[in-house]
Amino acid sequence: MIVDGEQRLRHQIELTDNFSWRITDDHAKYFDGPKLGDYLIASSGMTVGKNEYFVRKIENGMIIEPYEFEFFDDPITLEKEKARARLGKLSASQIEKIKRQAAAGLTRRNVRVVKRVQPVRIPIPHPDYRYYNKGTNAIVYCAPTHVIYWRDKGDAVLTFKKNGNWYLHGVGGQPYFGREGLTWQLIAQNLHMRYLPEGYILDSGAPCAFLRAGIEHDELYFILGWALTNLCNRLLKEVINHTKNIQGKDVERLPYPWWVSVRNKQVAIAHIQQMITAAQQGRRFTRNCAEIKELDALYAFSETAPRAVHASTTPVQGALFSLH
Repeated sequence: MIVDGEQRLRHQIELTDNFSWRITDDHAKYFDGPKLGDYLIASSGMTVGKNEYFVRKIENGMIIEPYEFEFFDDPITLEKEKARARLGKLSASQIEKIKRQAAAGLTRRNVRVVKRVQPVRIPIPHPDYRYYNKGTNAIVYCAPTHVIYWRDKGDAVLTFKKNGNWYLHGVGGQPYFGREGLTWQLIAQNLHMRYLPEGYILDSGAPCAFLRAGIEHDELYFILGWALTNLCNRLLKEVINHTKNIQGKDVERLPYPWWVSVRNKQVAIAHIQQMITAAQQGRRFTRNCAEIKELDALYAFSETAPRAVHASTTPVQGALFSLH
């Protein structure tokens, strides 16, 4: 196959889960082993529908809450149901069902957003609010910047979504709410990945990835270190994804750095843990800092590295090989 005047080999294209035509001889060696998707499962987050109602920015440890939330019984009508439906269309059977419900005076539980006469200041953390994982170009770690109103397990938010337009009814990423993982900015030139502590509600603008069952916890740090390297970002942009929209499937398709020696893996894990601690204490890392250059060296490819177990196999602790 010829692409842009250069030959591409079928067996190399098949090494990538998205059958990338951009793969070259130089790229192929990295994909000759497990992928990040063998270790992580990625997920998008939730679309609230009206962030102004439920999401608050943290400023000096406080938020300003301008609203109260009241639940009420909302009468079912054909007009309302059409407004909620995709393209405003309903099937004949749906219309008949709704007409019967309306005639019987049935209602649907709904939530009303009421503006307070005087907004209140609330210290964070607070039991009625959870940290909300908004997208940011920070790497390594970022202190929480927003919270979402989440009293009674998000009852007001989820009720608002259920009563909104059809595209709001699902709750993206809900099985992963509160889990420790990794996250990054959806729209970005590079993979701005950072550590995500436990406890967050997930936003659609910041995809996340979480360890698969049975994977050792330290792999989270090892993969974060890899994602911050220039090599990983080059493979992402040159092979997997050529846009600024970095979705979960793009991260899952990246190669797992199987070529790193056991010793370098241990050093990399300790290094990224120290970086996270420093970031939690206020340090802001950039792609040009010395710590990232150290990661580049630790994850550098070695031509003498043994071939890894193929990506179709189940990852195990021995999937990394020592060079010694």
